[in-house]
Amino acid sequence: MTQREFRKKSFIILGLTVLLLICMVWDTTAFRHSSGESSSAATKTTKTASSVSTGSALVTDVQAVWISFGDYKAAGLYNKSQSAFQTNANKYFKKLKKDGINTIYFHVAPCNDAIYPSKYLKWSSYMFESVPDYDPLEILIQTAHKNKMTFHAWLNPYRKKMGVSYDPGKASSLKRIRRIVAEIVQNYNVDGIHFDDYSIRRRQRGHSFPRCLLPSVSV
Repeated sequence: MTQREFRKKSFIILGLTVLLLICMVWDTTAFRHSSGESSSAATKTTKTASSVSTGSALVTDVQAVWISFGDYKAAGLYNKSQSAFQTNANKYFKKLKKDGINTIYFHVAPCNDAIYPSKYLKWSSYMFESVPDYDPLEILIQTAHKNKMTFHAWLNPYRKKMGVSYDPGKASSLKRIRRIVAEIVQNYNVDGIHFDDYSIRRRQRGHSFPRCLLPSVSV
């Protein structure tokens, strides 16, 4: 091999080495970039899963229970002091969680009344004999989220009293509902609002309502 041929081959080898190094650097940079995106996506997924488990987002595999005003006593929540209410709510929700429940629809305004301090509704006699010195709804929401369950506020928006409804066709009825819903979502960390007035009587004490069948709806 002549000196000229040796130099030529040396330059070729050197060129290939430089090209290989460039390719290695490029691949490493691309990998890091790709890895960074995957890490970011994983972080987002983890955060979403965490949000779902703490009750601040929707869940796709819903295992729900509806707790109506008729269940307050059985749940140990009727007419209790704050400490007793908190203790019984913890016990009740832990049992629900153990049974596989991840979503709670809780009756917060069953009959033109409320289980929370409201500007528009009286205190619910289904939960209290007299006005409490604490906020039951706040305790219930915190307890549900602590047990990694979502909490939906369940309302009967048209019920004036048992057997008597507000006219769903009147603007005043819709305005009333908007006020109540706004009060809840502005003051509480609920995960949804659940409407339940699946049937409205067409005739009621001289009034004729438009035919109206409303399903239970969560928003």
